[in-house]
Amino acid sequence: MPELSIIVPVYKVELYLPKCIDSILTQTFTDFELILIDDGSPDRCGAICDEYAAKDSRIVVIHQINQGVSAARNAGLDIAKGTYIGFVDSDDWIEPELYQTAIRTAETPYDIISFGIQYIEGDRIGGGLDPDAEYTQEELLSDLVAQPSQLGCGVVNKLYRRSLLRGVRFPIGFPMCEDRIFLFGAYSTARTCKSLCIRPYVVLSRPGSATRKQRIRPLYEIVRGTRRLLRLYWHDYRQLLPAAIDKYMTDCERTISKIRKLGQEQKLPFMGWIYRIKVQMLWVLLRGSLNRSIKRTKRHSYLFVIMKR
Repeated sequence: MPELSIIVPVYKVELYLPKCIDSILTQTFTDFELILIDDGSPDRCGAICDEYAAKDSRIVVIHQINQGVSAARNAGLDIAKGTYIGFVDSDDWIEPELYQTAIRTAETPYDIISFGIQYIEGDRIGGGLDPDAEYTQEELLSDLVAQPSQLGCGVVNKLYRRSLLRGVRFPIGFPMCEDRIFLFGAYSTARTCKSLCIRPYVVLSRPGSATRKQRIRPLYEIVRGTRRLLRLYWHDYRQLLPAAIDKYMTDCERTISKIRKLGQEQKLPFMGWIYRIKVQMLWVLLRGSLNRSIKRTKRHSYLFVIMKR
């Protein structure tokens, strides 16, 4: 049984995939399985996965029809055997000592290890470093709706103990914010987390990546995903509701602004999308006010956004 399972969903990244796989295979920590999920990619990605698997017995390849990143990651989770789980996106890469450092720290023990990300765009490298810190379960759940989050709301800059992910999967039907919904499940079962002041995970910003596409529907999906997350807090963690509501309302306000700007620039109909968001905001405002989860000053600011033309 491998100590670590690394899950990589693969779709339309033919130019970037070899560098990603090579960075995993050259890790100083070697007791791992690499699960590559070819999510019906129309280019040579499937063939590249098979070529690497033929050379290295640690590689497992799954070929499936295109179902999206959540379904691909879930397929990897369903067969993963490692004590720990790591996720890597197929157009990113990692530095050689990432998993050796993370697993050595996890054995202390911690359920989740978090680390920093380098964001490369042209010649610019960004991404802050947070000091080493420890988090309890409630602090993890609080950080997920904090503005800003110290640990980040993505899954790739973290190592997870597989035992805490039993029953935790990525939501199907939520193309945006699926990472945050997954993290809520992981955080709900974790006892402790350690963040490391290192940046061994590298993201290359590129025009075609999913996070950079500017269309109205994906923008609206951010709000829908955040609302799903808010419902989870409403049901299980009422003490964190004020922060979760504020995160949701802030996402709504930012999304309304982006949709308006994009619609005007591209001469697309956009008011229907904004109306949908405001109706949902009003529902949250009314319910949150009734159960006293929203302070009076916040109620006024939320109502101003809803009524603003």
